Amino acid sequence: MGLDSHPDDHNSCVSGDFGSKWAFLEDSITCAGLKPIGTGPFKLAKQVTNADGVDTEAVFARHDAYWGAVPEIENLHLKYYENTDDVMADLLTGDLDMALGIGPLTAKQIQTLKFYHSDVVDVRHSDVMQHALMIMNTNANHTKDVETRRAIIHAVDKTRFIKKEFAGLEQPVTQLLPYNAPYCNVDLNPKWAYDFEKAELLNCAVIEPPSPPPPPPAASTYTFNVIAEGAPSNFDSAKLNSIKTSIATKAGVSASDVTVSISVKSALAALVYIIVNIQTTATVPYGSIADKLDPYLTSASEATELLGGSSVVTVVNVASAPVPYPQPKDASDDIPEWAVVVIAVICVLFAAVLAFACVMYYREKQGKPMFQMLEGTATRSTSSKDAPAVQMQAHA
Repeated sequence: MGLDSHPDDHNSCVSGDFGSKWAFLEDSITCAGLKPIGTGPFKLAKQVTNADGVDTEAVFARHDAYWGAVPEIENLHLKYYENTDDVMADLLTGDLDMALGIGPLTAKQIQTLKFYHSDVVDVRHSDVMQHALMIMNTNANHTKDVETRRAIIHAVDKTRFIKKEFAGLEQPVTQLLPYNAPYCNVDLNPKWAYDFEKAELLNCAVIEPPSPPPPPPAASTYTFNVIAEGAPSNFDSAKLNSIKTSIATKAGVSASDVTVSISVKSALAALVYIIVNIQTTATVPYGSIADKLDPYLTSASEATELLGGSSVVTVVNVASAPVPYPQPKDASDDIPEWAVVVIAVICVLFAAVLAFACVMYYREKQGKPMFQMLEGTATRSTSSKDAPAVQMQAHA
């Protein structure tokens, strides 16, 4: 109805589409639907719709009876495009006069037109109208903690995203509304900018690195020597392996850590030395082996049992047993360092007094007592100091 339309009786709303919150408005407003009516500077002259219900073309003619300033453009054609490549192609050929807003062209296409086709098209940017935002639900369990939300913000590299997706047309922001919005030209701090290391610290509890393990002790060898019956020829590889296995089992080590060698003790008496070496490690130290094997090396019978029993070998004597493994020393038995210093000082003083007494005794035996010599020296020194004064007085 054009200028004769009524705002309440001829509204362009759709009946039943207000939603439950605003349903009461339908009691006072009559919805005429989206019909080609209005009071603007243009009026709909043509509308083309395809089978899918999409408007592929709309032509708006100049409204000569417009209440305001009548526009100079006679007809305004709006055209639907399937893709942005067709939009860019028609802009370059001149078939399309304008592409407005976000969507008709990608950010990279806009940059291409701006920097490489400025002789054909004029690319202009308006002030920032709004910010694109990601809203996090503060009531959800996984985002209700402010530290978690801060970690997410610091973990997003907005600059890289803008460079890749928007070809640098946009800029990262740190506040809800743009600077050119009313009362928003305030530089707010702190700025939660991209900082991945901070995001990691906020997202993960600080865990102190574990202290390095102590270095393993230097390997040593547990060695003993026994005298047994037999000749070297009696100890073949099978018997030596049997001895090694018995010793390794009782020592709690691998048989490969045990070395057994045979040498002649007495050919006439058919006696041999059996020399055993066990290589200790960090996991099986010397003390552990000594605690297990030392009791076997107290007698010939126990040593026989250690080497596998009388069916394998008969030990007649323990030639050299290992030095008993030292037990940990009680630190409380040690003399404190300060006590050692005091004792040393007392000993030095005692020696000095003793030496002085010996000198006094020696001088006394020679008839030259120490204190008498000191008294005579002091008297002569006093007389020599007074003499010049007397001489000077007599001369005067």
